[in-house]
Amino acid sequence: MKELHWNLLTILVLIATIVVIALAGLLFSNPYRDWNPMPPPPLPAALILPSPTATLRQLPPTWTFTPAPVDSTPTLLPSSTPLPTFTGFVLPTATSSHTPTITSTATDLFTPTGTLTRTPTRTTEPPPQPTNTPKPTDTPVPPTNTPEPTSPPPPTPADPTAES
Repeated sequence: MKELHWNLLTILVLIATIVVIALAGLLFSNPYRDWNPMPPPPLPAALILPSPTATLRQLPPTWTFTPAPVDSTPTLLPSSTPLPTFTGFVLPTATSSHTPTITSTATDLFTPTGTLTRTPTRTTEPPPQPTNTPKPTDTPVPPTNTPEPTSPPPPTPADPTAES
């Protein structure tokens, strides 16, 4: 019986929580409801302005009318564009004697300069190929007679072992 008592109290608290959340939502959406314990103050009457835009004060005009000078040609202002005038011109034709001639002058744009720079080059050699060497045979080879030198060769000057 103890468990039933606590289960009923839990359901009752959940229902009360849902009711409080719903009432708070209704007051948030319209705070002017009759059952609101602290309604906001009423809004003041709408303020009507005489004009939606401001009219700026202006000074009275200070210039006076001056008649234009009596000239036959109008005076152009410095920023005016001149009026178009008739100007005669002749289109060039193929038979015209005023045909421009085109001459070409050869100019050398490249001046060769000799600069010799030694740079080491690396060459790749192909791998050595195996060669077929015949097997030695057991046949005797007759010796060859070479004559003995009669005198030793003269020493070279760059030889450090040579005696002076």
